[in-house]
Amino acid sequence: MLVDAPHVITPISIQQPVCNTRYFNEPPQALDSGLCARQTPGIQISEKQSALHTIQVFAKFESDWDGYGALPIHETVVKIARQFINSLPDHLPFPDLTPDTNGTISMDWETREGIAHLEIGKTRYSLYIKRHIGSAVLRDGKSTALAVDVASLIGALLYPSRYHNAPVTRISYKHPLHV
Repeated sequence: MLVDAPHVITPISIQQPVCNTRYFNEPPQALDSGLCARQTPGIQISEKQSALHTIQVFAKFESDWDGYGALPIHETVVKIARQFINSLPDHLPFPDLTPDTNGTISMDWETREGIAHLEIGKTRYSLYIKRHIGSAVLRDGKSTALAVDVASLIGALLYPSRYHNAPVTRISYKHPLHV
């Protein structure tokens, strides 16, 4: 049986132009023209600005934004997600961002090492990291306590350092008779 789905829901990647995804009951032309700035030659938007802007777009979602009864993204969720994006260390890439139908925002990372999924709600967050080797890491806590240590954990498990900072000591000895 075929079902006619009026809205296609796909995750928004910061490399993917927001204006081409169909999250709204209105045509893409009705969206802020700044969303398509990356498609305009000569205009560069940093990944951080793009991620923050995407989160602000989620904040504009109203009830039933997906056509199937989705809840709007609460302003508290938007605030916490923006704070988390702003706290990401420089070595950690920005995640793929997805609005969830229960009013939360999900952030996903995928590397050769494995995947990480962070879901941020009004009062709680949950984190799932699965490396290709080893067991899964599960964390949860208060959204207001979502801090740099979550980003550090993601960074350590999915973006391990390729260079080891081992001390290098060179010891040389000359025999007193061969000076």
